[in-house]
Amino acid sequence: MWTGSGRIHSMDKIFYYSGNNTGTHSNGVGILVDESLSNSVCNFVPVSDRCMMIQIEGTPLNVNIIQTYAPTSESSEEELERWYDELEQVYKLTKQHDINIIMGDMNAKVGEGPINNIVGKYGLGVRNERGERLIEFCQDHNMTITNTLFKLPKRRLYTWRSPQDNGIRIVRNQIDFILINQRFRSSVKSAKTFPGADINSDHNPVVANIKLKLKFTGKNIRIKNRHQDVEKRRRKIKQSSPEVNDALQEVRNSEEDINTTWNALKTPLVKATQTHLTGLKTKKKQRMTDEILQLMDQRREHKSRDTIAYKRCNKEINKAIITAKEKWISEKCVELEDLQKKHDSFTLHKKIKELTGPAQRFCPLTIINSDGTLCSNVQEKI
Repeated sequence: MWTGSGRIHSMDKIFYYSGNNTGTHSNGVGILVDESLSNSVCNFVPVSDRCMMIQIEGTPLNVNIIQTYAPTSESSEEELERWYDELEQVYKLTKQHDINIIMGDMNAKVGEGPINNIVGKYGLGVRNERGERLIEFCQDHNMTITNTLFKLPKRRLYTWRSPQDNGIRIVRNQIDFILINQRFRSSVKSAKTFPGADINSDHNPVVANIKLKLKFTGKNIRIKNRHQDVEKRRRKIKQSSPEVNDALQEVRNSEEDINTTWNALKTPLVKATQTHLTGLKTKKKQRMTDEILQLMDQRREHKSRDTIAYKRCNKEINKAIITAKEKWISEKCVELEDLQKKHDSFTLHKKIKELTGPAQRFCPLTIINSDGTLCSNVQEKI
């Protein structure tokens, strides 16, 4: 995690992050947003290395997403209270009628058993003191813990796997949660974990499917698939052209009624599309070699079997990625130098734009009123 706070634009994603200013990398939180939503992000509030928020303009209500990371069980009560103070501080910036989502590692176990509209029937484990404290916070702010609402196998409920977990002793807990205000509980269509995800962490990603409608900002947003294998698609289109041309020639010579002619025209086009153009995979990154992909397959096999082998394989992958990236950058530099020597400025600038990506936008300006509320629209900010 980077120190300080800010945003990073990489490929077609934007990463908002909030860390500490001490130079250490012990804590940090972040939210990854698709580029197509960048114009809808109207506020970014970095509070600390344990709490941050972004606000997204929605229709008819705004969406406030708070990302947080609670102190571990080994931390003192003072640290825990400081974290709750920060959470209260950022939550006060939201409005009650907005869609408020709090997510992250809460380091608390709410356990099994329903509690009003806060905890569902399908929690996991035994509730502890920190779980009681989290439930009190949810009661005060009318929040629901979404990943306790859905009946799922226990392997799709646990979010953290202890280092002591093995084939004989199973130590797995549910300590990562996604909270939403109770008014919009029905908007949550599913919430579950993905234990098979190939990530170098003892936590499983928690994914909630929430049905929302974001506001159209009126700005043109170009969404490009940067990894589309265009040449392969062209070859496929060329292969299907003779079939389509023959079918069109038959239709041209036909004297049937309009419906029959339309069916005769539609059938070969649909058939050619299904045969030649469906199932085309996107093109892999140029710096991603076959050796790295094979190492990733090996790492995936060690995910739930051998932790030591998984970490060793992960180190090999990181080294291979760094080597491949340096080689790829060197080749691109040589290519740009050749274009400069040839005085081909048009292609040179085109290649530079492809490498650097679109122009960076500034972070949304965050302004807080004297009463502590967040300015959500342009007129209030002015």
